[in-house]
Amino acid sequence: MDSEHRHELKTNELADFIGHVPQYLRDNAMMISAVILIAVAAIATRVTLSVRKQSYRDSQARVTAAIGALGRGKGQAIPDEQGTATTDGILGAIGNLEAAAAQSKDRILTAFALIKRGEGLRAELHYRAGPVAADSVAEVIAQAQTTYEQALDKAKGTTMEAQLSAMAQMGLGLCAEELGDYDKAGGIYRQIADNDQLKGTVFPVQAGLRLETMEASKGIFVFVDAPPPAPKPRDNNPALQLPDLPTPDGDSRIKIKPAKEEPKTPLAEPATIDPK
Repeated sequence: MDSEHRHELKTNELADFIGHVPQYLRDNAMMISAVILIAVAAIATRVTLSVRKQSYRDSQARVTAAIGALGRGKGQAIPDEQGTATTDGILGAIGNLEAAAAQSKDRILTAFALIKRGEGLRAELHYRAGPVAADSVAEVIAQAQTTYEQALDKAKGTTMEAQLSAMAQMGLGLCAEELGDYDKAGGIYRQIADNDQLKGTVFPVQAGLRLETMEASKGIFVFVDAPPPAPKPRDNNPALQLPDLPTPDGDSRIKIKPAKEEPKTPLAEPATIDPK
């Protein structure tokens, strides 16, 4: 068979295959559709998982950065040697935590960011210079309480519900103490301490410590200025006095006062033996 006949045969086979393609597609439409759907679903799932993972990493980075800023803000609120202090860093971290909680799609990260925001609101009150008006305290504590309650809602159904709920409840207990509602605070702390799901964690211990120290927190403390230090008494023992300084007449000799000489006790006469 020469090359011309072979080319003609291949052309006929290709034409025959193309002619049967529509019939093949009609006969196997269900199977082909299923294969296409499976492939599309696999690609879509992989893309979705990749997007979710990247979104989680972004949210985690925002929350972590905001928590770090809150810690630095507390340090800036402590007066330095020049007496300079500001709560601007704490206020900025509070805003960043609120934004991170709103942008996060992960309920655990959202709840944790809200808990730290509540902590920041309370901390800003404590770091303010000078006394804080009662209405300002009530306003800020109300914001903190709302934030902790939102965290409780976000924590429901997550793998860390018990731990996150305990953190939010501790915050609510501290808010109740700030407002002077010690009965409510004590009830919250006892609920945490008696929660069997929290056994082996730090939260029952923290709640127990708050119950022990809450009585002392009920008092009103007034801080006054420390008294001036008392003058150091002078030692009048001549033997311990410092040497004299050079005199104005140019005498550079150092005169040291001798110690007082103690009187000597005379020795007793030696005993004699009478030879008689």
